[in-house]
Amino acid sequence: MPLTRLTALAARPWRLALLSCLLGVGITLLWHTLSTPGPVLFVKLHNQLPQIVPLVVFEHGNDFTQERITLTQLQAGETRVVALNHRPGMGYTVTIPWSATRQTSVCVGKFTDSWVNELSITADGIVSH
Repeated sequence: MPLTRLTALAARPWRLALLSCLLGVGITLLWHTLSTPGPVLFVKLHNQLPQIVPLVVFEHGNDFTQERITLTQLQAGETRVVALNHRPGMGYTVTIPWSATRQTSVCVGKFTDSWVNELSITADGIVSH
């Protein structure tokens, strides 16, 4: 009897395709439900300079991961929000390479339990609010 049902499925390939698709969607939903990462740390970055900031590099890590996020062409007056896979209070480094010989770098985010950090790029450097 099972052989007859298998033969019936093979005779109608669209049923086999539909069954495979539904099975794939179900497995994908289950996987995403079971492996949802923790909350993310948001960093709101505002360029208060009258010029474009060519690159902004965020770096952080912990026992198991190392992450590097690069923003490009941050326009004058522009604000961007970056999501870091990181917990508050652990700190992260923000670096702006202005040229081959000059950069601005700061470690921010330590000693805070906020899930949203605000930073400004000013003439005095990178300022945390």
